[in-house]
Amino acid sequence: TAHMLGEAMEYKFKGELCIGPPLEDGFYYDMHTGGVSVTEADFKDLEARVDKIAKSKRTFQRMELTKREAREMFGYNRFKLELINKMPEGTTITAYRDGPFIDLCRGPHVPESHRVKAMMVTKIGQAYWLGKADNPSLQRVYGISFPDAKLLKEHKHLIAEAAKRDHRLIGKNQDLFMFHGLSPGSAFFLPHGMRIYNTLQSFLRDEYWKRGYEEVNSPNIYDFALWET
Repeated sequence: TAHMLGEAMEYKFKGELCIGPPLEDGFYYDMHTGGVSVTEADFKDLEARVDKIAKSKRTFQRMELTKREAREMFGYNRFKLELINKMPEGTTITAYRDGPFIDLCRGPHVPESHRVKAMMVTKIGQAYWLGKADNPSLQRVYGISFPDAKLLKEHKHLIAEAAKRDHRLIGKNQDLFMFHGLSPGSAFFLPHGMRIYNTLQSFLRDEYWKRGYEEVNSPNIYDFALWET
């Protein structure tokens, strides 16, 4: 499905596709958009485009290319070219075609696009090409797909239930902690939160003592020399 998402992104944003690997819980695709930001308002368009591609019943065709052939095929995309140029001479490079779209990929793939019955864009983010901060900034779009629309419905239900248990929401609703700009990202524990904190701390200390451990306390601030190499 990452290939179909990549095609949808290419159609909508006219940018340069980078990489689109699978993840344990879905996939993502990176694109250099030339400064255009992908927003949540774009999710529906991308999902609709992927759905259209899936329903077109395309076949995924494996292609084996020489390095020269791959350079010619992806010569319009500097990011793909960089990946190709790093491959050893004599390497057989694989790509997959579905309809007019061709992308570098090791595979394997589902045989036909219509095996994907439901897809959802889950979130967006930014990344640097090859993870290096001095490289171009990319837009990263995450997604997940299912072979049955019912599974997507169940997935959305699980997400909604998990959101109700978000510690940030619980902390606010139960007056457990707060945040302040004077210390970004650090929790200020309120009375109810401190009761829970102290109870957990007491439990841990009891467990330490039972097992023969002793506590130490180290400073929060150090000289910068500690991180020099």
